[in-house]
Amino acid sequence: VNNLDLGYTKTDIMKQVDDKIASERIDAYYEEMGKLHPLKRSGTIQDVIEAVLFLSDDKKSGWITGQSYVIDGGIGLRL
Repeated sequence: VNNLDLGYTKTDIMKQVDDKIASERIDAYYEEMGKLHPLKRSGTIQDVIEAVLFLSDDKKSGWITGQSYVIDGGIGLRL
C-alpha cells in the first residue's frame, strides 16, 4: 500500500461543506494558500490524478510499496 499526502488541493468540496461560502471566497482562499507554496500555487485534481496514475502503472512503479508520497507543492518544506 502506498499513500499520498496532499497539500492544499483545489476541489469543489468546499462548496459542499458550507453552501454559504461564495465561490469568489473559495477562489481567494486557494489563491492565498497557493502563495505559501514554493511552487506558488495550490494543487489541482490533475496533480493528484497524475500521481495516482503513476502509482497504478506496474511498469513505472511496480517495485514501489509501503511509501508515502508528499504531493504538496513544497509547503511541507516551509513547516
